[in-house]
Amino acid sequence: MAYNAEKKFEAVVSELEAVAQPLLVALREGKAAYEEWQSLRNGRSNDDIATAFVANGRVDSNAGEVAELDAAFAVFDSMQRYLDNDSPPAGVDQGFALRTFS
Repeated sequence: MAYNAEKKFEAVVSELEAVAQPLLVALREGKAAYEEWQSLRNGRSNDDIATAFVANGRVDSNAGEVAELDAAFAVFDSMQRYLDNDSPPAGVDQGFALRTFS
């Protein structure tokens, strides 16, 4: 979206909606994925989850990978809570956790 003084208000709003709506949907879906992840975790350690992944056919899995998954899912929870004014912005590089899986 580029600023153009000749654009009509409706065109600017349309461009903003085209960017904002997919982002909000992605965050809402990410929050749902985070909640599903938490139900899978259910108090299990990273080692326990890695072992379960191997038992379910993953060739190799380790606690470090599970920790990376956990961090990435937590970003969605943190961002959604921030957008809902439930918490301040996280003081960590959330983009790093997501870029690990993008």
